[in-house]
Amino acid sequence: MTSCDAEQRKIPSELPVHQREEWRRLPLDGAENFRDLGGYLSDDGRSMKWGIIYRSGHLHHLTKDDPAYMERLGIRQITDFRSPSEVKDKPDKIPGKIIYKTYPIDIAGSDLRDRIIAVIKGESEMDMAGYMMDVNRQFVSDYTGVYSRWIRNLAGNPDPSPMVFHCTAGKDRAGFAAAILLRTLGIPEDTVLADYLKTNIYTVEFIEKTIRKIRTMTQFRNDGEIIRPLLGVDERYFQTALDTIDEKWGSFEEYIKCGLRLSESDVEALKMRFLHFQTK
Repeated sequence: MTSCDAEQRKIPSELPVHQREEWRRLPLDGAENFRDLGGYLSDDGRSMKWGIIYRSGHLHHLTKDDPAYMERLGIRQITDFRSPSEVKDKPDKIPGKIIYKTYPIDIAGSDLRDRIIAVIKGESEMDMAGYMMDVNRQFVSDYTGVYSRWIRNLAGNPDPSPMVFHCTAGKDRAGFAAAILLRTLGIPEDTVLADYLKTNIYTVEFIEKTIRKIRTMTQFRNDGEIIRPLLGVDERYFQTALDTIDEKWGSFEEYIKCGLRLSESDVEALKMRFLHFQTK
């Protein structure tokens, strides 16, 4: 991404409607996968407000101009889904007086890095795609309570100020958070999946750079492709989470009520906060 002064960077919500999709991924130099969730159409004809909620990777590497840009975006809250050890290793750089909240989801475990290194060295094997499907299954089976606290906090907070939620790469824990929020708001499943898969477009440079690095580190004994399933997202990962919801609750509607524990008034509060009828 080309660096530029914070005052010159475009803000999607300030652009003409037809130009906003092009700038959905925002030009932060030090944050991967930072994007606006605006513009998606709901079943009742409303659309997600632009400039109100963003999803991202971690904010540890923000550059000197990034905080000023986030100030222009009006962001007043950061939600971090990373584990305590991840936060300690790479704490967010929190601009100004932004409120910082954590909803820890510790999926990977402390041995994941060692397991990956062993696979890269050819010392062991690991079904990377299978692992990612298991991770998405755990979002539902083990961490519904965390996601419930997060989304109920959104429903109960009338503050309309923009916010950003993130994990490490902004694709799995944050990707599932984005999916359940959008579905709860009535955004169709195919639209939610399309947003989920945008990670593979927005992080392609990072993915290819990481694979090239593995090739170099192993003196080309490993082509790096073995780790690709961990770096991006796949429709199978998304579908695994949805299937687990159906297995445990019967439908997404029941998951909203019994899993996320959202009342009808909670859902309506979310819709009032994040949806509107788009005017031309």
